[in-house]
This record gives sequence, structure tokens and C-alpha cells, in this order.
Amino acid sequence: MYYHASVNVFNKGQIVSFNNNIRSSTKRVSSIDTEFDKYTPRGLVGRSAALFAFDDLGTSVAFAKSNGGSGNGWRYYSVDFLGSYHKAPWYLTTVVKKLGLNNPLVYKVIKEYWTPIQAWSFWEYLVKNFLITNDCTGQVATSIYRPADEVKDDLEKDINLARRLYL
Repeated sequence: MYYHASVNVFNKGQIVSFNNNIRSSTKRVSSIDTEFDKYTPRGLVGRSAALFAFDDLGTSVAFAKSNGGSGNGWRYYSVDFLGSYHKAPWYLTTVVKKLGLNNPLVYKVIKEYWTPIQAWSFWEYLVKNFLITNDCTGQVATSIYRPADEVKDDLEKDINLARRLYL
């Protein structure tokens, strides 16, 4: 099962496809996305044209918080992917931000993003469209998802791995 965080309201059974209205409500295309998109392998959706999902509801909540979400106004959905998707290490976009686009290590980080070989803990899934299977917002309100401490521990693993490799 996969999860999507959004400020948009969707209905169970609705097919959600990428468009600027949905994307701009959570995150605008950045120069980081544009740089990653230059190296998108053939047949995969690039970051600037993707919807994002996660394999854990707690990670979806963490994504919302990293995009300025304090919980208010954010909705959480379980989704089924329609078509192909790409599984990528979530933290690597932060690594590129920290390095700066002119750093020679950026290409190595982007290569790892598109063809991961390291043991990352946090994954994001890039997809062009998906089917809403359930509204999980109530589960977030009642804390029925992976505990915040566990999410934080996994994020720390990725941060430490990135430091060892790139920072």
C-alpha cells in the first residue's frame, strides 16, 4: 500500500493525474527538480512532472511537514499506482540542496537517486497518476501509523549514510 499527502480533497475511487493545480498546492518545481530531471532515465517520470507517494503513512506525514505542513489542511490518502513508478531515496534531494548545484558530487547523488544501490530507509515513489483507495486523514488524527520516533530513526540513518557518501 502507498500513501499520498496533499492539501487537495480527493474522493475514494478518484484517479489523480499530474497537473499544475495539484502540484502547485504542495510544492513548486525547483531548480533541484530541474537538475534531477536532466538525468531522468528513459521511460521514467521526472520530478517536475510527478505525483509523490510513500510506502508508509508516517513517511507521508513527514513529507507534509517538510513542505510546511503542520497537519492543518493536509489530507492523507492510500493510493494504488496506475502504470509505472520510480522508487527513489527521499533524502537525496536534500543532499543536493546542501551541496549546491555547482558541486561536482551532485551528479553522483543524482545517479544514486535514479539507480539506487545504497541501503536507504526512506523512499519516495514518483508516478504520473494513481487511484485514491481510502482517505487516511482520520488515522493521522488518531496516530494510527508508524511512530514519529521510528520515522526519525530511519531518517537519521539516511542522513548519516548521505554524510558518509557525499557531505
